[in-house]
Amino acid sequence: MLVAEKYKYMEDFEPQYIPKPKPPVEEPKASPAARPAHQAWHNIMSVFMVMVCFATAVLVITRYAQISKNHDIILSLEQELERENVTREKLMVDLACKEDLNQIEDSAKARLGMGYPAADQVHYVNLPETEEEAVQEDVVMAEEPEPGIWSRLLSFID
Repeated sequence: MLVAEKYKYMEDFEPQYIPKPKPPVEEPKASPAARPAHQAWHNIMSVFMVMVCFATAVLVITRYAQISKNHDIILSLEQELERENVTREKLMVDLACKEDLNQIEDSAKARLGMGYPAADQVHYVNLPETEEEAVQEDVVMAEEPEPGIWSRLLSFID
């Protein structure tokens, strides 16, 4: 049994692996002047990006304000157009009433107290002909051809 105990003792004993600590790896250290330059560049880029975002926001707000102003102008022009169309329609109706001769006659009799002229109020005037009218009548008479035989015969029948 002595041998069995010996093997039993060996089974309980398991060697444990203990890792050896690795020597620390030294990272290359940047020079003290290079690190602030990198941070300065990073800070400049951050400020630049904030300024770009601010400028974009200002541009968007400005355009929105301009669009809103134009929309208000369009609305006021549409209202003015509607008023002008209503005025135009009223004037068209008024014009149609004023073109009616019966309406004109009724208006003259009612508002102005006018009536038909009496016989003693009518006077005829003969105006002398001007030279241009006389020349035009001569031209018209010269253009008319002399009546032919058929037209003379037809005039006797009538």
